[in-house]
Amino acid sequence: MPPMSSPDDDEQGNIRARAPIEEDSKPNPLFMATEKGIVKIVKEILKFRLQLVEYKNHLKQNILHVAIKHRQKKIFDQVKMMKIPMTRTCIRTAG
Repeated sequence: MPPMSSPDDDEQGNIRARAPIEEDSKPNPLFMATEKGIVKIVKEILKFRLQLVEYKNHLKQNILHVAIKHRQKKIFDQVKMMKIPMTRTCIRTAG
C-alpha cells in the first residue's frame, strides 16, 4: 500500500509550509449558510443578532459580499429587504 499523502505534501513528498491561519478565518455559521444559500438559517441568525450583517470575515467581506461572490441572490435580496441601518454596509438604494 502506498504511503498516504496529506494536502501539505507536494508530488515528491516534501511538506509545504501553510500560511498562518487568522483567528477570524474559522468557519462561521452565518457565512457558511450564506455561501450555501440557506436563507432560513441566515434569517434566524440575523433575527437574533442583526448587527452581524456588518461582521466581516478574514477576507474583509460581509455577508453581502459573500452572497454576491457565491451567486446567492435569495440571500442578497433577503438582507436587502430587512430593516437594517445601512451605515457601513456596501448596499444603499438611491432615493
